[in-house]
Amino acid sequence: MVTYEKLLRVLVLLVLAASGPLGCGLEHDPEDPTMVGEDDLDNVVLEEGDISLISARFGIGDNNEFYTNLAHLHGRTLADQRFDFASGIVLKNNSSSARTATVNLVLQGYSQIATQLVQVPANGTAEVPPMNPTLDFDKLYSVTTPVASNIQLEVREGDALVDLRVETAQIQPINRFRWFWENGQGGYQDMRFLIGVLATPEDRGNAIQSLLTEAAQYTPTGSIHGYQGGNPDDAYAQAAAIYYALQERGIVYTDVSGSFFDGAQNVKTPAQSLSTGSTNCVDGMLVFASAFEAMGMDPIFIFVSGHAFVGVWLGTGPDAQWVPIETTMVSSATFDDAVNQGIANLERANATQDPYAKVLNLKDLRSVGITPANL
Repeated sequence: MVTYEKLLRVLVLLVLAASGPLGCGLEHDPEDPTMVGEDDLDNVVLEEGDISLISARFGIGDNNEFYTNLAHLHGRTLADQRFDFASGIVLKNNSSSARTATVNLVLQGYSQIATQLVQVPANGTAEVPPMNPTLDFDKLYSVTTPVASNIQLEVREGDALVDLRVETAQIQPINRFRWFWENGQGGYQDMRFLIGVLATPEDRGNAIQSLLTEAAQYTPTGSIHGYQGGNPDDAYAQAAAIYYALQERGIVYTDVSGSFFDGAQNVKTPAQSLSTGSTNCVDGMLVFASAFEAMGMDPIFIFVSGHAFVGVWLGTGPDAQWVPIETTMVSSATFDDAVNQGIANLERANATQDPYAKVLNLKDLRSVGITPANL
């Protein structure tokens, strides 16, 4: 299926899977690769040649949505599995002599041109190594509503354009996150683990670092030091300091009931939540997780039906414990109350055998390559 679904099969249980062969190809980086202009695609005429494009897969969902918040993962190996913008590119040579083809790839308006020189054996096929054009993240992250862009894949013999594939992608804003993907068999696959890309312990505006500075005044020692206190009580006080710093800011909870788990949801980045002073349950989870991670503590994402909240480990050893925190109470209750409510949430989910209940350790997600977006 699509790249995202292939990735899911590997990551959802955090199981290492062996990568398939990358195929044959030669790295090639011409100084000035050229492609058919976007305005000329409707009138392009292919020239006769011996090479043809057999197949290609692009990193978009079945509905052709390109999720900007996952763009920085392209070209990486996640849990020993490649995650690429374009893969499965296979060329066929219809002649009795070996041929050399140039493959060009671009996300029009949002990337540079990626190019690959490929040798195709006589009367045979060759798989092109995965291709990952250099993306313009500033431009991608500036998208505020879905916009259409063409993925353009060209095959050339010399200067002759012999094959062309164009697919329209709907570029989604950085805030748009899809919780479940269709699996192609009438069901859905759980993609909640990818929310780790929006936990940003560092950001360009230092919003999280500013929050940590403010939180220091709510600790017994006047410092933010994560687990360095060496005991659960100190770690608990460190977590509470983030809670009270946000409470002092007057963070307001915004109810978005009815939209959660409907497939996709608009999720603010932590910096946006801190800037606007409002969060829904997912936004709040991400703010707390980002702050905990920034101070060297290990956050937990907690999901139940229609809701999400956060947890944090109170140590790193084999006997370490963790506490859940109902982040929506930050404007109206004490930290102890929020922890007690988090415990009640988990107990209710367990008692009802909530089918949507899931607990994800951010440290585990990081260990398999789910890193923060470049925000």
